[in-house]
Amino acid sequence: MRKHHEYCRWGWILILIILVLIHPVFADTRYMSGLETITTTPVKPMVGGVITFNLTGIYPAGSIFTWNFGDGTSETTSNTTISHTYNTAGTFTAVLTVKDSVNAQTTAPGIQINVQPSEPQPQINSVTKMTSPFRLKILGANFKSTSIIKINGNAIPQTIYKNGTTLVGKGGTALKNMCPKGVQVKITVDNGEGNVSSEYSFTR
Repeated sequence: MRKHHEYCRWGWILILIILVLIHPVFADTRYMSGLETITTTPVKPMVGGVITFNLTGIYPAGSIFTWNFGDGTSETTSNTTISHTYNTAGTFTAVLTVKDSVNAQTTAPGIQINVQPSEPQPQINSVTKMTSPFRLKILGANFKSTSIIKINGNAIPQTIYKNGTTLVGKGGTALKNMCPKGVQVKITVDNGEGNVSSEYSFTR
């Protein structure tokens, strides 16, 4: 009888060991020693273009993948591959969280997505002060009819488009106040959708 109890005890111990090894609720190792590699195609996406995220590796049935794309949007799917479109240029941090059927989860380190403008970047070659009335004449390249001149990141009162290489900024006293005499300011041209020129230093 004693041997029978011994066998039963060892039998239950063996069952518990098996459960610990195969089930995340007992083991708490979940299914992860870390997520596998996340790749993106294309490597340098453009505004309005489709970028595909692909997670390699094998995950348990019922796993849920939640992608936070870093642009204020997210999506949950049961697939390890997903596509997304960014509507503005810039650098975004995409973060993936994976959860299995028993709610064990892990989050991958964020990956940087550098979205390129769909059109050439505007370029400032020179800024000239004009008088009577006070104006700023900007010469460069890749300007559009919707371009906006900004000083220290703030739009000036009025941007006049002349052609693809010339813009004129107007605004009278308000414009003067945005670039005080003797003070260096940073001027940029914003073509929209995150397509902004490099800063141009200007002192009136």
